Amino acid sequence: MILYFDTNVYDLLVKQAETETSALNGYLRRQGHIVLVSLDNIGETARISQAEKRQQQYGVIRIIGRKLCSPFSYLQAEEVRHEIERCRPQWLVPLPKVGNIGSLLT
Repeated sequence: MILYFDTNVYDLLVKQAETETSALNGYLRRQGHIVLVSLDNIGETARISQAEKRQQQYGVIRIIGRKLCSPFSYLQAEEVRHEIERCRPQWLVPLPKVGNIGSLLT
């Protein structure tokens, strides 16, 4: 199962003992779960003013997180493009080949 934890979950894990984080990580891996890390997680963690707490949270993210997910806006744009491609394929024009650009500009 693919899981996503909000930054407040990582914050809670920082407050728990390190053994709790390791136990959770072991459980997730044994069960075959993959925890996605988003750029939002990384950005929100970067804004933590206390350096020690920020480093601890990055450490938890590195332990628990297994895959960086694509930005949400990119996923939304891809979904819209796929729907246009499915419903109105004539709306999409393929990109010209680089060799043909000169002839298109004249």
